[in-house]
Amino acid sequence: MIELSRASRSNLRQGAVYMLVGLVWGFVVPASLFPRLALGAHIQLTAHGVMFLVAGLVMLHFPFPKGGLTEKILIAGPWLTWPVMLTEMANGWWGANKTLPIAAGQAGATGSQPWQENIIAITHLIGGIVLIVYWTVIAAQLFRARLGGESASASYPD
Repeated sequence: MIELSRASRSNLRQGAVYMLVGLVWGFVVPASLFPRLALGAHIQLTAHGVMFLVAGLVMLHFPFPKGGLTEKILIAGPWLTWPVMLTEMANGWWGANKTLPIAAGQAGATGSQPWQENIIAITHLIGGIVLIVYWTVIAAQLFRARLGGESASASYPD
């Protein structure tokens, strides 16, 4: 049996929960005031679920450091993405249109209260930065780690 690292286990659990919430949320979409925005949340939840499940499997099969800043970033990434998902779900009723104007325009959203627009903008900004750092750590580790069958002098194509 393969020993799971804390980061791998956390990402696998988070990915499964994102998938579950996204699938259940799919039943709520038709009841929302702005179903196209609620559908966007459904799609994002399931896409992030797959993304975090894959990341957890990558961490399981490739050498990632246990402990330290890398592990903290890999555990925090999925947790810090929840506010984005929750505000996208709420936006199915709010109809905010400043942060995601293309989706909001297609949904017929006319805008929401300033505090709602601000919450969506802030969560998306922070979530975007979190995911960039998260995937930078994963990519850097994959390029840094020697994979099975590779020699120490293996070079990576550009």
